[in-house]
Amino acid sequence: VKTELDHTVLKAMEDCNVMQRLDVVENLQQQRVAALEEETQWLREVMEVLSESVGFDLVPRDGTRRSSARAKSRDLASPEGRNAALFDQLDTNGDDEVNLQEFQAAQVVTGQRKVDLFDELDSNLDGRVTREEFAAVTVDARP
Repeated sequence: VKTELDHTVLKAMEDCNVMQRLDVVENLQQQRVAALEEETQWLREVMEVLSESVGFDLVPRDGTRRSSARAKSRDLASPEGRNAALFDQLDTNGDDEVNLQEFQAAQVVTGQRKVDLFDELDSNLDGRVTREEFAAVTVDARP
């Protein structure tokens, strides 16, 4: 009975051209994926340039940095969006503040310059850099 049922199902699939239709769908899917990869290549290139300019990888390939939904939804075309995405990368625990340990882990700069830069960002010297303090030093958010 099972063999007869299998044969009947295969015959019905052949009669309806299911396999050919699945091949067409698969080819269309592959074309769409290729087109999407091509269309987003510019974004990957922009992120690589930004990564080089800030001194650490904004698009990690080894999974060491957290992937923030906030960072993914940022508009990287604007200075404010890039600034917010960078802050999100530094803020590894997601508390909307960057402490010295988070800043040091980012490997933005090395040695004493790292502490000096952190102090420059931490305008009230409370040991935490808020999003506002970060934006005030890194990007002029005014139009």
